[in-house]
Amino acid sequence: MKPQLLILSCTLLLLAAPLHAQEPSVKNGVYSPGNSLMQKLSKANPSQKDEGEPEIKTGDKEEIARIQNYLNSIKTMRADFTQTSSDGSSVNGKVAISRPGKMRLEYEAPNENLLVADGAFMHVWDGKAKTGSSIPLGTSLADIILRDDLKLNGDITVAEIKKYPAAIHITLVQNDNPAAGSITLEFEDRPLKLKNWRVMDGQGIETRVSIYNQVMDVSIPSSTFFYRDPNMHGGRVR
Repeated sequence: MKPQLLILSCTLLLLAAPLHAQEPSVKNGVYSPGNSLMQKLSKANPSQKDEGEPEIKTGDKEEIARIQNYLNSIKTMRADFTQTSSDGSSVNGKVAISRPGKMRLEYEAPNENLLVADGAFMHVWDGKAKTGSSIPLGTSLADIILRDDLKLNGDITVAEIKKYPAAIHITLVQNDNPAAGSITLEFEDRPLKLKNWRVMDGQGIETRVSIYNQVMDVSIPSSTFFYRDPNMHGGRVR
């Protein structure tokens, strides 16, 4: 049985947080996206104090290794998703992933928000404000799940692991900036199958993403991961 893809989506994850948790503004002619998806994808203030890594039990280390191997077995995927925000609102969309480094996440019309990771940068289009931003992929939370050799140690910490009779949940944070937020992956177990992931941002706002209709090991055209600024293409995001 082929594994179901995690993402994103860690971040991901971090990947599908609400684009308009706070309305954008323009000050002194400079656009400020507020508490936007770009800010959720970017690392927060690195000066936050690191209080150390949690202790992981021997049995948990075996489960972490099993999840890590599962995630690294994934190369390409297409899926549908439903994103539910902390206020109870939900939106649907589609995601395409080609590891390492590439992802496209777009929402169903009339929502025109868009994320594209092209292997080097994470590009975010704010469909409401009609403006785009880009950051190096390595400085985004999405890098956690899009990197080539994913390891759940080193610069990533397993903050918590919970085991249930038929499920396992694992929470991840970045070592150099745990205050940026966390992503919790929720799996059915034996065999592993991702059901949901939850993103908690630095302000404690949670977003849940459920994926379904996954198609694994599928051929995806490289053009899927080209970012074209909609302002240069008649406002079209698709």
